[in-house]
This record gives sequence, structure tokens and C-alpha cells, in this order.
Amino acid sequence: MDEATRKLVRLRAGDRCEYCLHRQEDAETTHHIEHIVAKQHLGSDDLSNLALACIHGIGQWQHLPLPLPR
Repeated sequence: MDEATRKLVRLRAGDRCEYCLHRQEDAETTHHIEHIVAKQHLGSDDLSNLALACIHGIGQWQHLPLPLPR
């Protein structure tokens, strides 16, 4: 993933974990950009598949409720 994409993800997230909203400035470790659907499972580097996550939020998308079918 290129640097421009990384900057866009951080800007979108407001430098907060997109799962728990923990601010980067209050964190002891650097927030990471993770793929929601892993590249090994054919996930892409598209912004819609990327999330800024703190150490506690990494992988938390797995525990979020799924949208109800229509």
C-alpha cells in the first residue's frame, strides 16, 4: 500500500482507532492500518477495506455485528 493511501486512511479516521476511537496521541504504540479482509483472502488495498486500528482494536471487525439481510 502506498503512502498516499496510508495518509487518506489516517485522515478519514482522524488519527483515532476506527474500532474503539482511541486517539493516536494517547496511545503508547503506533496505530496500524489493517486490511479488514486480508490480502491472502483476496482483500484489496481499497480504502473501504482498510481500517486504522490501535493495538487493542486490531482484528476487532470480527466481533462487530453483521448488517441484517434485507
